Amino acid sequence: MLDDPIALTRALLAFQTLNPPGDEEACAAFLAEQLSRHGFVCELQRFGERRFNLVAWLEGDG
Repeated sequence: MLDDPIALTRALLAFQTLNPPGDEEACAAFLAEQLSRHGFVCELQRFGERRFNLVAWLEGDG
């Protein structure tokens, strides 16, 4: 899905992430799955009730 920016944007906009309460877990998990398929290492970090950050990186040689 990362290859189609319009489809990705539509999928991300479909998640209910309004504040409050936030509720970002499903959206962050979806994006982590998409990034993982393209070689990213992903980590979900909980920082509050129903609140998450997604940290993603590519490992390399330098």
